[in-house]
Parts: sequence; structure tokens; C-alpha cells
Amino acid sequence: MKKRLLILLFAAAGLLPVMAQEDGPKDWSGDVEFLRGELPERHYNLFAVKSERKFDRELNKVARKCRNCTKTELGVRLQQVIAGMGDTHTSLDLGQVLDRQTVFPLGLVCFGDDYVLLNTRKEYEKWLGWNLVAVNGMPIGKVERRFCSLITVDNPSNVRQTIPNLLPFCVLHNLFGIVKGQSAVMTFAKDGHREQVTMEAGPADNGEYTTLKPKGAAWCQRNRGQFFCSQMFDQTGIYYVQYNKCWNRELEERYGNRELAPHLPSFAEFEQQVLAMVQSGKASKIIFDLRYNTGGNSQPFSELVDKLVPICRQYPDLKIYCVIGRSTFSSGILNALDLKQKLGAQFLGEQTAGKPNHFGEVRAFVLPESGLQVRHSTKYFKTTDEDTNALIPDITIELTLSEYMEGRDPVTEWVERQ
Repeated sequence: MKKRLLILLFAAAGLLPVMAQEDGPKDWSGDVEFLRGELPERHYNLFAVKSERKFDRELNKVARKCRNCTKTELGVRLQQVIAGMGDTHTSLDLGQVLDRQTVFPLGLVCFGDDYVLLNTRKEYEKWLGWNLVAVNGMPIGKVERRFCSLITVDNPSNVRQTIPNLLPFCVLHNLFGIVKGQSAVMTFAKDGHREQVTMEAGPADNGEYTTLKPKGAAWCQRNRGQFFCSQMFDQTGIYYVQYNKCWNRELEERYGNRELAPHLPSFAEFEQQVLAMVQSGKASKIIFDLRYNTGGNSQPFSELVDKLVPICRQYPDLKIYCVIGRSTFSSGILNALDLKQKLGAQFLGEQTAGKPNHFGEVRAFVLPESGLQVRHSTKYFKTTDEDTNALIPDITIELTLSEYMEGRDPVTEWVERQ
């Protein structure tokens, strides 16, 4: 079980690939030209941030470099161009080319700007809880900047959420000139002390993995794997509603796989629970936690908020909070805005990974020679007059490593004190 933890970290970010099928160097110029024609045609407005001239110029560079390159290099270079176009919803599926047979055992999570090792192979367990500060002597800030070429950087949350999940892939370190071969000297730091260790890349599921174990887990951490749930805490008067995924049984029945639908939780049942609890008047404070919500379909929760508006008016002293964070994205942002605009919720936590005004409604097409999939936006969502790079919390509350290890949630603790 322990050896699977690193894989689960990758899967949580949508980056766990199928074993990359590498056919050796070849000329991929046909795929480059196909992308040049198809992406602007299919995207809602590809040149909203960067001009068509710059797009063409960068693709020309890729075409020259990829006349004799691997599929992996093609995918990485095309993703760098796509990421630079400024739409977080438009990307090439790197999972098709990132080889999980050569990964460094780096299960990293950002606490503030620190890349903390929370999971690794057993031979490196001494450095659990330490900060990764350099790779082959290159400071982590410089390493980060090179990896950021693969993502659309709207704000720091984009970086903190995504880059830790890319750093284990040895092939990226090779392409970015940080590492040669499959070993690297990792420098870790803790309490002013630095140590170096040579790490070998290998299969992600090879060897026994170990993780830094906290003393406990806050309620939000324990339930982050659920689609949605709620709990009334009578001692504090807090009604806690955690909404992790904008999807449910009813949506799956309507738009997805009807055979799968019965295995998913019902939003209609959840909605009735929430409405009944708020109507009961037992709560003096409500926390809507969307910090782990990466999106889906915003309509069901938006309709729930509409139904809550007249109920909440009956309790003018009721305090309403919405927790946002680095994973709050797409429809999760739209639903957070519903809470702010319709119920006057106060934003707590970290700024979101995505923008309030953003592209979405994603579709996909496939490059004919490589088979690589490109996802692209087909719609623009304008939710605010002010075009900001993120939803910014009214009260910034970031989880520290010590709070994580103690199983505490500083957001809930802050609400309890109000």
C-alpha cells in the first residue's frame, strides 16, 4: 500500500500517464502544422492574450526542433507553446508522453513557497519533512521557472498546485537541461541545515514508499475524497458543507454513463440535507468549503445557492464563509462567486488557481501522427467586471507544515474564534 502513495499524488493532479510509447526520433512537422490550423479554429478566442504572429513564430521554432525528435519532446514543446497562450483550460495531454518508468521518488507538496518532501522511497525517508532547495546544484526557484513553461501561470496558486507533480519526471529535467541521465543530486534543507543525496529515477511503483504521517487529519482533509458532504458541529454552532466536485449522480445520468450513475452520490439528496439544516436555524455559522473543488458542472450548486437565499434572509445574524484555495478552479470558482454574490459569503483561505473570468467548456481533438490529445476551450465565462488573475480571499489563511502535521485546519479555527 505504501509504495502506491507517490502514484496517488500524481493521479490527484491528473498527471499520471499510461506507459509512454516512445517510437524514437522522427519528423513531427505534420502534427505541428495540424495544430497551427486546428487550434485557432476550434478555440473560442486563442489570441486573446498572445498574438497570432507570436503563436506562429513559436510553432516555427517547434517545427525546426521536431524534424527529428521523440514524441515526448514534441509533446513538451507543443505544450510550452499552448501554455503561453494564456488559457489554463487549453493544454496538450502530457500524460501520454511522461514516462512513469523514470521518475524521481519526490512526493512534494508546497507549503508557502517551500517544496516539502512528504512521500518518497524508503531509502530516502530521512529527508521526509525537509524542503527541496536544489537539483544538481540549480536552486529550486530556477528549476521552478523552467518547469513553469509547461503551465499557464495566472497566479502563485497555479505554480503551487501543479509544479510539485511535474518535478518527479526525469525526462523533463533532461529536456530542461537540469539533469543528464537518470540520477540527480537533490539538496534538502531543514532548520538551517542542508544535506545532499543522489537520487535515482526509476519506475513509480518500484520499491517501498513511505510517507510523513501527521498526528491526525482535519475534517476537511478526511473528507476530501468525497464529492460532497456536510456536518453540523453543535458545540461550535458551525454547519460545515464541503463541496469537492461539481459532479453527481444526476449529471452522470444525464450527460455521462448511465451504468455508472447509481454508484455516484445524489446531489438532490445532498441538497435536501443542506436546505433542511439551514432552515432549522441550528447553525450560527456556515462554512462552504470549496478549497479542493477543481470544477465540473456549476449549475446544481448554483441552483442550491438560489434556494438558500430566502432561507438565509430569515436569519440575519447567520455568518457565511466560503473557503477557497489553490485547487479551486473552473466551475469551483463560479460556485464560490455564487456564494459571495448571492449570500454575501466571506472568502477565506488561499487565492484560487483559476481566474474568475475564464475560458472553459472544454473539447478535444487528436494530432494525426502522434495521437496526442489537445484540449481546448469553446466558451468564455465573464463573471465579474474586474478582470483579476484569481479570486482573492478576504482573509488569507494558509496551512503550514506544522499545522498539517498536527491535523489542524487554521481556517476552521479562525471561524470558531469569530
